[in-house]
Amino acid sequence: MGNPGKELWSVFRTLGNVVRVKLVRMAFDCGAAGVNVSSAAKALGIGEPAVSTYLRQLADCGILHRSRIGLQVNYFEDMDADASRKIIIEALRYHRRSGGQPEEAAALFKALGNATRVSALTVVAYKPCDIDGISDRISVPNRTILRQMSSLLDAEIVALSEKGVFSILPPNTPLRKRIFPLISRLLLQ
Repeated sequence: MGNPGKELWSVFRTLGNVVRVKLVRMAFDCGAAGVNVSSAAKALGIGEPAVSTYLRQLADCGILHRSRIGLQVNYFEDMDADASRKIIIEALRYHRRSGGQPEEAAALFKALGNATRVSALTVVAYKPCDIDGISDRISVPNRTILRQMSSLLDAEIVALSEKGVFSILPPNTPLRKRIFPLISRLLLQ
């Protein structure tokens, strides 16, 4: 496998879609029976081709496992997932049990599923700094940094002080409390 950090950000990007989060939750709910394209499409009220694509993407990124029986393909929680993905799966499971909404999870993962944002977070994880400091460290124009940091501000992952210094916020929801230690380990590798 390639870079584990890069692969994990790809997982976050995949989970940054509310329908995919709902499909993961459906797979949890179905347990040993798994979820299939037809039942998921009917439950969500969307087309089978889209559901098929989303389930395949979730399997490809290591969150779900697919099993074919005859013509039917069922998707289950991937019990053989690596440690990082198991943390994500358990965080999503806990988020579901604690009443968290799929939109909240998708918004968090969407904010974390961008390479420039990840690079900027890496800089801020080492030491809070301003736009110029981030731009200098990752060689990305200030305007791009500002746009990407705005997304992280909106997702309440970072804070901006009155002096224009960005810092990472402590996690404030059950999902974030489970995901942020994983993110921190990756950022500080």
